[in-house]
Amino acid sequence: MIVFVIGSIVGGAFTSIFLCHCPDKLVAYPPTYEKLTVKKANDLFRSYYINPMSVTAMKGFSLSRDCFQKIKDLDADMHGNCDGYRLYFGSDGTSDLIIIVPTVGGVDYTKDNFLFSLSRKATGPCPNLCDEQSAVTKP
Repeated sequence: MIVFVIGSIVGGAFTSIFLCHCPDKLVAYPPTYEKLTVKKANDLFRSYYINPMSVTAMKGFSLSRDCFQKIKDLDADMHGNCDGYRLYFGSDGTSDLIIIVPTVGGVDYTKDNFLFSLSRKATGPCPNLCDEQSAVTKP
């Protein structure tokens, strides 16, 4: 019993030290997602596609942690019944967005409860968002 009490106190002390001294960039925060209808997803895509980003050659794609997490969450919601995900660019007129769409049999699964958008802040094609000094992309 004493060992349990001492362990709880020491564990609590380490936890409070860790939580109080972590840099802000390492502290998890709840990202915001917008659940979309098919019409809303189409409106956002069409709004973006009127003036798309200019990319002459795409080396790769940068995926933000928020986008990756939402795909993981959506994968759990799909119970393993999808074979992939497509990311479409969108715009609501003030923000650049990513639209996440699961695919089943290589076709977009466009059920309203499975479409989401989120900020495109760190998600997009390379070279626009990638490390140009990366050893991975050097010739």
